[in-house]
Amino acid sequence: MNVLLVEDNKDLASCVANALSHLGHTTVLASTIDEAGTLIRNEELIDAALLDFDVAGQKSTGIAQLLDERNVPYAMTSGYARSDMPAALSRKWHVRKPYDLSDLERALRFCSVSQTSSSGSSVRPANGYRVGAPS
Repeated sequence: MNVLLVEDNKDLASCVANALSHLGHTTVLASTIDEAGTLIRNEELIDAALLDFDVAGQKSTGIAQLLDERNVPYAMTSGYARSDMPAALSRKWHVRKPYDLSDLERALRFCSVSQTSSSGSSVRPANGYRVGAPS
């Protein structure tokens, strides 16, 4: 899968990109809300997304809406508790920072289930190592 990763912490983004590669996925990285919006509008090959809720002080609710409009499945990655997010986002898969490879795998499995009917994608098993830290 081509996975859009919206994350402003460069070290964490690098770790997650490596983990996604380990799982057999390609990472499309956006470190700002504007960059994510541009990628979503112009990138035809985004199969799923992992969205940090707070990206450089901006909330990713608009990005989530763009993904919903394009039927792209996504999971929220955040240090925020699910209850601290807007109701529409709290119903999405939530990966709480810090997280590990198995958390990412479950999130992507959730996304691939949402997408499988059209693409037939699957997620490879994880080998379990740490990829996240609080941002």
